[in-house]
Amino acid sequence: MCYRDDLGFLRKGNAKTQAVFMNILQETLQMTRTCLKWLHIRNQDTPVPNLLLGAVHYLLLSGREHELASYYPSIVDEPKESSEAIHCFKDFL
Repeated sequence: MCYRDDLGFLRKGNAKTQAVFMNILQETLQMTRTCLKWLHIRNQDTPVPNLLLGAVHYLLLSGREHELASYYPSIVDEPKESSEAIHCFKDFL
């Protein structure tokens, strides 16, 4: 959860820090919009974990470079052992 005080560094930071933060925020919002559009969320009964996993898979399929892609059989011919995938998944998020 983000609290007002957590963003205090933006007020104290320099313009470059603020610009970098805003670029990251805008990119994140754009990716979220893209994922939601792709998933065609019209059914409120869809479990949130399924939406998250679907969005991650979509981003990897669309060319997003990350080590996590090496665990998906739909992306690589010889996927890595899935027991270590959680660390890459956390890093991706």
